[in-house]
Amino acid sequence: MEVPLKNQAAIEDAIACYLDVHGIFKDIIVSAKIYGESLSEQNNFFMPLRFTVEVNIADLTEIDVEATHFLRSEPHLFCQLMEKVIHCAITNALDLEIDLNSIRVTLRIDLPSFPESICTSTSHLLPGLFVMRGILIAMTTVSKYLRSKLYFCPIKECPCGGARERVDSECQNSQQRCAVTNFPKNEDVAAQETGDQILGVIVDSEALTSKPGLSRGITVHFRDDLAAGLELGGCYHLTVTRHCGMTSLLAWGVKEFLPEPQTRLLSGLRLNQLPQSIQRLVHQLSDNCPRSSWALFAALSSQLAHQLAPMNCFLHLKAGILLSLASQCVKQQQQTCHLLCWGVDGVPLVSHCARLARRLVTPSPLQPAGGLYRVDEPSGAVWMEAGPLLLAASGTCLLGHWHAYEKHRTSEIFHALENGAVSLDTQEYMKTTGSMPTGSPVHPVQSAIWATCNYKYNSAKVTCRTKIFAQQLRLFGMPFIGSCESMEEIEDFTVFKLSETIVDSGFNSKANLLVSERDLREFLDIISSKTVEISESAQNLLQRYFVDTRRSRPGCLPAAALKIMTALSEAHARVGLRDEVIEDDALFVMALYEEALSAIYGPPILTNSHLPKRPDTGHPLAIAQQVHENMIEFAISIENNLKCSSIDAGSHSNWLEE
Repeated sequence: MEVPLKNQAAIEDAIACYLDVHGIFKDIIVSAKIYGESLSEQNNFFMPLRFTVEVNIADLTEIDVEATHFLRSEPHLFCQLMEKVIHCAITNALDLEIDLNSIRVTLRIDLPSFPESICTSTSHLLPGLFVMRGILIAMTTVSKYLRSKLYFCPIKECPCGGARERVDSECQNSQQRCAVTNFPKNEDVAAQETGDQILGVIVDSEALTSKPGLSRGITVHFRDDLAAGLELGGCYHLTVTRHCGMTSLLAWGVKEFLPEPQTRLLSGLRLNQLPQSIQRLVHQLSDNCPRSSWALFAALSSQLAHQLAPMNCFLHLKAGILLSLASQCVKQQQQTCHLLCWGVDGVPLVSHCARLARRLVTPSPLQPAGGLYRVDEPSGAVWMEAGPLLLAASGTCLLGHWHAYEKHRTSEIFHALENGAVSLDTQEYMKTTGSMPTGSPVHPVQSAIWATCNYKYNSAKVTCRTKIFAQQLRLFGMPFIGSCESMEEIEDFTVFKLSETIVDSGFNSKANLLVSERDLREFLDIISSKTVEISESAQNLLQRYFVDTRRSRPGCLPAAALKIMTALSEAHARVGLRDEVIEDDALFVMALYEEALSAIYGPPILTNSHLPKRPDTGHPLAIAQQVHENMIEFAISIENNLKCSSIDAGSHSNWLEE
């Protein structure tokens, strides 16, 4: 097929130059030799000679701007020109007769994110190649599609000599006819060429804040090599065109979209500088509280949801929120920290701070947590639809009140919290087909699960409620207190709430704000990309505390608590801008556990244990100073307690191997 183009020769020269510069011609000649040998050995060898060529737009632009423009506007015709150039190269280099229609080129293109090439609306698709970024909310299982067919004239006396013509299945006419006799051609069924295909539905990440549905997405055809490695809930940068003039799309390039800090690390580059407000805060803390491992964390966590509560209130809950946010890594190896908030006062803080997560999904209690299998009855295609836990990957799945999920203890949420993995629901598939889907995968939970629980400390009722708390500890690891635990905190919080309706109240939350939410979100992106290793001394300290606490309060900690304490310590080290978890990180997590366990079981049993005191000021720098002083006292008391208990972590491995 000839391409109607004025500057066709110039574009062909640009294609030849590109293939030569990138050494692609050499591979083409080698493949053509192998193909020619197969063709001579088998007279019925009718499969096309197919090449996959990756085109770098920037490199092609340096060779010829017009060729780049033509590729972006007419990628299918660009393929035909490349096939012609390759055919000429093979003919000139080898003594081999190969028909032009036996050569097929598949382009793979990573289109740069120029503003004019980005499409953000599924209702107004751009012409030619363009870029869409979205989250894969559903996809089919792998199926076969017809790539091309082979036709020949059945008339033996025809001058064409029974020449065979290969035609792409989606570009052919309704009926193939011989150009000489005008007689309908026959198809050589044995020479049909097939490939792998997956249909996927993508949506913009903003759509995940509401219940995602297929009607808000757009269907994309992923073919051949692009059909491998796709993950439900993954965010992808797609180079696409309209598919056969319809509203569905055909993918020409797929690249997993990662935050900029993660991309820089994978490329071997240094991380970007911290936001200016974070740098300024670090400098101020170096003057006010030098050599403190806890000051930066305390200052940042105190400013969370500053519009909803004084900065010195709910510090236990705010610490849990910041630790959970810092643990939400992309493609992480470390464990994500879940969050259970005890107390109705802290519920607004949890909902507000969830907006800082990279992704935020709010599910329904009856919604399959992992997703479900569904059969599209008209076509018979098997669809896998992502549930909230997969859609919230590297972000937060905000459940709301935990009581609504406690009623469904066989739900996937319980299994996900217990096992750290989730699978797709098969009930709808079984109702339709009467059988189970083959090869049902198990997906690791890569999102932080946040929930709230109505709790108020009452020493007279602690004993009867410990069984309920034990189950929540087993699922979440540690609760974070979201209620006012002292008269001073209740008074400050009450005055703050009243001040919302008073203009001149003396409470100005923005006056003490040192880091904006935008800068904090950027900071979280940077630190969550870092890989953190735990030191041997910090690991030993956590093990000794774990064993000692289980001895002093039997049944208070589940066996998995040590892994959760390690994950929390790693998150604290990230916020502290460290690559290694030190003992100070472990001590901060131990202080949080002591405060939570004391709220459940009453005063600490460990002798001379000093729980951190609540700061009496609302300024972040002063809070950081007081938290540092409190942690010094706590560290001394913990050291004395562990010495008195005479526990050797190495002699109690049976506690750690449960």
